[in-house]
Amino acid sequence: MKTTKRLNIYIAWDIGGAYTKFAIETNSQIKCYIQKCELWKDLSELKSLISNVSNRYKNKKIIHLITMSGEMCDIFDNRNIGVKNLINIFKKLSSSSYVLQHNCSLINIKSNEYAYDNIASMNWIATSKFLTDKIDNAIALDIGSTTTDIILIKNKKLINKRKDDITGLSNHELLYSGIFRTPIYALTQEIKYKNTIYKIIPENFANMSDIYRILSYLHPKYDYSITSDNRSKSMINSMKRLCRVFGFDYHESKKNLLFSLCKQIITIHINHISSNIKYHLKKYKNISDYKIIGAGVGKFLVKIICKRNNWRYLDFDDFCEHKIIGTYKPSDIAPAYSLIYLVKKNYDDF
Repeated sequence: MKTTKRLNIYIAWDIGGAYTKFAIETNSQIKCYIQKCELWKDLSELKSLISNVSNRYKNKKIIHLITMSGEMCDIFDNRNIGVKNLINIFKKLSSSSYVLQHNCSLINIKSNEYAYDNIASMNWIATSKFLTDKIDNAIALDIGSTTTDIILIKNKKLINKRKDDITGLSNHELLYSGIFRTPIYALTQEIKYKNTIYKIIPENFANMSDIYRILSYLHPKYDYSITSDNRSKSMINSMKRLCRVFGFDYHESKKNLLFSLCKQIITIHINHISSNIKYHLKKYKNISDYKIIGAGVGKFLVKIICKRNNWRYLDFDDFCEHKIIGTYKPSDIAPAYSLIYLVKKNYDDF
């Protein structure tokens, strides 16, 4: 059984609305990927990606492991139809495919013995299962391009109340706040600087990626999101986009003002995330050994927040034991990486 298992190629997919993240395990090595696939346009990019990746290993036994959040895209009439359509892409493959359910189990998609609402937006469950096996008490934040998942682990048990997006939002366990695609007006409607109020126009002229890019928080390899105007990610274009948000045109004389406004917006973003961590820390008042764990492309924010609040920080990558090759790390694609861990640990018959 173990010998057969070593010959398998495991490909774990976390299918989002704008980006698909996936991990490939071969010979105990894992390579992590992030690929733009804008599902709200059509499914062609995703279908091509899955086909092309699968064809690399057409002479091997491939096992696909699937989780998702992209089923909510408006190309689908509802989430259940979205789940069905995404699963059907894998049903057309000759290889075996398993999808993650809310109870952390993986089920063969060809069995049809699953409910779509147990699959929709359950990618965070994979990360939570991985971490509950690794640490006793922690609050983990996976900060992505658009959202922040907050995972609560107490006495090695997941204590989240989240069952779907609406319960995640209402329980402060899902924040629609990320470091790329989040519009600036989602965080604040105005900035006060030197006795002047700068109103923020509620249009998609710029987004948070411009803010973090202007202040040099984004490493080029992680700056993978498209811009609001489809122009380049140069410093000057980022500043031009930001100026539109405040209702004035870019001029070199505005640079220092823009830097100051960016710093204030980031402070607002940090305070927003910090307040949600503090909301959950009330559940840990009798526990002294809790840690704050950072994952996702925005994990640098978690580090900053921990330093400011004197909280003990751990990186998701600190728990990963595989040899990692390539540009991206497990923390960049935590749900996909966690799927491989889950199947290796619990499913000898795959």
